Amino acid sequence: MFGTVAAASDLHGLACRQRRGHAWCIIVFIVIVGLYKQWRTFTFALAPTETVAQVKGGRKAPSSSSPRNSTMRNGTESLALRSKASITSAAMPRGKKVADNSFWNARHPNGSLGYVADPASLRRDRQLFLKSNLSNDESRPDDADYWRVLQGFQSRYRQGTLTEHILLTPELVCGLGPGRGLEEEGGFKILTEKIKVAAAIDDKTQTPVRLLCAMYTHNVSRDLARTSALSWGYKCDGFLAFSTDTIPSLGMVDLVHAGEESYGNMWQKTRSIWAYIYQHYRHEYDYFHLGGDDMYVIVENMKRFLSTFKDQTARGEPVYLGQWIRQKVGYYIAGGPGYTVNRVALERFVEDALPVCNVDTKASYEDRLFSSCMSQLGIRGGDTRDAESGEQQYHDCSPHCLFTTRAASGKRASFHSRAAAYWESLPHPDQLRHFNETVGPKKNVDAVSTYSVALHKLHHPLYVARVHAVLYPRTCPEDSSLGRGLEAHLDSSAWLSS
Repeated sequence: MFGTVAAASDLHGLACRQRRGHAWCIIVFIVIVGLYKQWRTFTFALAPTETVAQVKGGRKAPSSSSPRNSTMRNGTESLALRSKASITSAAMPRGKKVADNSFWNARHPNGSLGYVADPASLRRDRQLFLKSNLSNDESRPDDADYWRVLQGFQSRYRQGTLTEHILLTPELVCGLGPGRGLEEEGGFKILTEKIKVAAAIDDKTQTPVRLLCAMYTHNVSRDLARTSALSWGYKCDGFLAFSTDTIPSLGMVDLVHAGEESYGNMWQKTRSIWAYIYQHYRHEYDYFHLGGDDMYVIVENMKRFLSTFKDQTARGEPVYLGQWIRQKVGYYIAGGPGYTVNRVALERFVEDALPVCNVDTKASYEDRLFSSCMSQLGIRGGDTRDAESGEQQYHDCSPHCLFTTRAASGKRASFHSRAAAYWESLPHPDQLRHFNETVGPKKNVDAVSTYSVALHKLHHPLYVARVHAVLYPRTCPEDSSLGRGLEAHLDSSAWLSS
C-alpha cells in the first residue's frame, strides 16, 4: 500500500515538474517571439532595401498605372512601404492624411489654430529693423550691423529660455583671438584655410535657386534658434523654425503633431513639418532644407551646390541630398547638418509615403526613418561629395571635430570615426581620373570641401555667433582680438575669394 502511495506521489511530482517545464517553455517561447517581432519592426525601419511585400510572402505591390509611380527607378512598380504601420495602412488612399488639416495645422500667437506662416517674415523684419534703427546706407556691408540686429532681437525675444542671461555682444564673441573660442584651433583652420563663402552670383550660379530653410526646435532653445535665424537663416529665400511658440518676426511656428513634444518623438514632428511645408509652400520654392537648431548652413554655398542639379529638377526627377552614414544594410542620410529635397521629392514623400510609412512610429532617429521611406519610393540619396576631390560637403560634426577625427573601425571606435572609415572606402566620384580608386583618408583641413554647405553640433548661441564671425570677417570690429587675427590671416591668404 505504501509502495502504491509512493509511486502515485512520484507520478504526481513528475507530472507537476512536466507542467512546470511546459509552462517555462511557453514563457520562453512568448519572450522569444516578442523579441523577434521587435527586431523585425526595428529592421523594417532601418533596412533600405527590404519591402513589406517580401515580408508578407510576396503580396503584390500597388499598381504603377499612375504617372508618379511609373517614374520609379529601374521601371519597377511602386513598392509597399515597410514598417508595421505600413502593413495595416497600405490600402489607404493617397493623400488622405494630408487632407486632414489637424495633421499639418499650426497655432497663432494667441493659441488659436489655422496659422499660416510667412517664410519671408524673418528676412523682411530684419531689413525693416535695419532701416528704422540703423544706417540707411545701402552700400554698408550686410554683416557690419550684425551685432546691433542680434541685440535688438534679443531684447524682444529672450523670455523663458535657458540662456536668457547671455547677451551676445561683439566683445563677448570677438574678444578671444583666432582658435581661442569655441571653434578651437582645428576649427579655425578649417573655417579660414579651407572653407570659402561663394559669391552671391557667379558663373556657376546664374540660375536662381529658391530655397526654403526649416529647422525643428522648441521653446527652451529659443536663443539658439534665434541666433541661427539671424546668422544664416535670413539669407534663405524663406525660413521657418518649427517650435512650441509662434513668433512671426523670427519665422517660428507652433506646429501641431502627433504625440508629445520631445526628442524621442522627433519623427512625428518631422512628418508634420513636411506636410505643413507641402501644403503651403511647395509651389513657392525649388528646394527645401530641414535640420535641427544646432546646424549652421552656409547658404551661399548651398545655393551654388543646388544649382548643379538644375537639369534633374527641370526633368521632373526627385533630388534628395545630404551626408551618407553607413548602417547594417545600406546607408541613410544624416539629419545633423540637415537634408535637402527638391519639389518633386517633397511631393513624392508627402503624397505617396507619408500616409503609410511608419505612421505610428515614435522615435528620435527621424533621419533614418525618412531615408527608409524615400528608399521605398525608389528615391536614393544623391552623392554630395566634391566631384573632383571626394571631400564631404554636408558635415554631421562641428569644425574642430572634423579637424581631429580619424577613421577607425570596431565597437570601441566613435560614431564619427566609423563614419570617416566608411567615407574613405567609397569609390572616388571622379572615376575617369581615379579609376578603381577609393576616396582614401581625408583629415585635417581636407576633411571638408572648399564650398561646404552645412555644419552640425553648434549647441550654443555663442558657438553659432563665433563660427559666423569667422566665416564673415567684417562681422567683428577691426580692433577686436578676432578682428585683428582675421585681418592678419586675410593679408597672408586668399581664402575668402570665390
